[in-house]
Amino acid sequence: CSSDLPSEVEVAIVGGGVTGASILYNLGLKGLASSAAIFEKATLTSGATWHAAGLVTYYHGGNNFKFWHKEGVELYKKWQDEDGIE
Repeated sequence: CSSDLPSEVEVAIVGGGVTGASILYNLGLKGLASSAAIFEKATLTSGATWHAAGLVTYYHGGNNFKFWHKEGVELYKKWQDEDGIE
C-alpha cells in the first residue's frame, strides 16, 4: 500500500477499463473529480477493455450498436483533440 494514496475519497471507481476511465473523465468535465480515484488490480485497461480493443467501428450490426459505436468514435476523436494527438 502506497503512502501517496488518499485516506478517503468521495468517489471510488472500481475498475480501470474504458467504463471506469469514462466515469472519471465525465466527473472531471462536471468538476466533480477532485476527490475521486480509480482502483484497478493490474495495469489500467488490461482487463476486458484490452481484449475488446478492436471493436470501435461504425460497421456493426444493429441500430443500438451503431449508435454506441458512433458515440465512441466521436469521443475518441474529442480526446485526441484535447490531448493534441495527431
